[in-house]
Amino acid sequence: MAEPLETVLADAGVEPALASGIVADGWTLRTFREIAATAADFNDALFAELCPHNETLTLLQKASIRSAWRSAHQQDIPQGASADGSGPATNSGSATDGSWSEVFPPKLNNKTVNALKKQFLQNYPSEVLTADTQPSSRLLALAHQLTQKKDFKWLPWKFRMSMSRSEDMAMSRASKAPRLENLQLHQLLID
Repeated sequence: MAEPLETVLADAGVEPALASGIVADGWTLRTFREIAATAADFNDALFAELCPHNETLTLLQKASIRSAWRSAHQQDIPQGASADGSGPATNSGSATDGSWSEVFPPKLNNKTVNALKKQFLQNYPSEVLTADTQPSSRLLALAHQLTQKKDFKWLPWKFRMSMSRSEDMAMSRASKAPRLENLQLHQLLID
């Protein structure tokens, strides 16, 4: 359920007088989301049009408005649009709440994995990512999905493995043997 614009502005720390002025000018949560495409688009001209009753906004007031804009966009994502805006989000994480079986999230594409690696290396520059330290693709997909949903729960130990361990397990699986019940003895000898 979407919150009204006043609540979003108050939660972001926008001053009550400034928030009531924005709402009084006719801004709604839906129109407030559409002010800018990115946070970098917030400039002095945009703030002057958003708050014409205030001559100058302090840096703290501008930051609070940007924060409210971000939280308004984060509320919009679970309601139907995916993170990249390509269309409605699918419920591929779990079958139903309280069910015994879970459907595993789809594998991440290379672009997303590279973005996650880049962010990790930026946040932890002294860490070295090798096949022994990088999480498996299944673990990355699950963690990424839970982070997108903001549903932080326990990850089962069976999914906590490195990329090399995951590859080792895939290689150690027995290959499928052909079904021999329909073959005759002479066909087996010829083969």
